[in-house]
Amino acid sequence: MSVPEQIEAITDVERAARGLGSVTGRAATLDAIAQDGATNDADPVLPSPMRGNQEASNWAGAGNSVLLDDFYWMYDDGVGSPNADCSVADPTWCWGHRDNILSSYDSPLMMGAAVAYGLAAIRPAS
Repeated sequence: MSVPEQIEAITDVERAARGLGSVTGRAATLDAIAQDGATNDADPVLPSPMRGNQEASNWAGAGNSVLLDDFYWMYDDGVGSPNADCSVADPTWCWGHRDNILSSYDSPLMMGAAVAYGLAAIRPAS
């Protein structure tokens, strides 16, 4: 599987394990947005307005393993984790990556995924 296919698959596994709706598939437009984020080493710039009830993005700088990125997003995203937006002083964005993966999106759930030089970006949207 390609890295974007792996990102889609592990996202679907995490959602299915919790009884959430599965990822219907990836959209070329969302893949392009994710690729822009991965190429620029940052969260993708999301168009406004987006279709559906909400949108979110996850970005990983480690990027050498989809399973490692998933581990950080899902299981090590709180205080003391690699999540630079999470701190004791401001826990607002702690577990934000996990929330992005497990959120209740309108159906059909479409996503984009990309990788650039070991950097992965994920972009789910409904």
